[in-house]
Amino acid sequence: MDLRRCTTALLAGLVLLPIAILAALGIAGLLGVLGDRDGSLWLGRLAALGGIAWVVDLVALVGAIAAQNLGCCGESGGSCHSAGSDDCVSK
Repeated sequence: MDLRRCTTALLAGLVLLPIAILAALGIAGLLGVLGDRDGSLWLGRLAALGGIAWVVDLVALVGAIAAQNLGCCGESGGSCHSAGSDDCVSK
């Protein structure tokens, strides 16, 4: 997988996972009020796993961005240019 596609997928996960977590917590609360304790517990744990996945996604996104930037600087002869350099933008 290309590093840019990987970064795009991680960014999408970073944006969409909190929405899914909040939806799961809302439905878990609704099920708890309706008396379905098992469903509420299951969705609460699923939301907790989503939170863990979000943190892992965040760390992976920072790593992917760092790898992308280091790869840009590594190919330009070992000297890092400014962030607006044409070498980094053209890739």
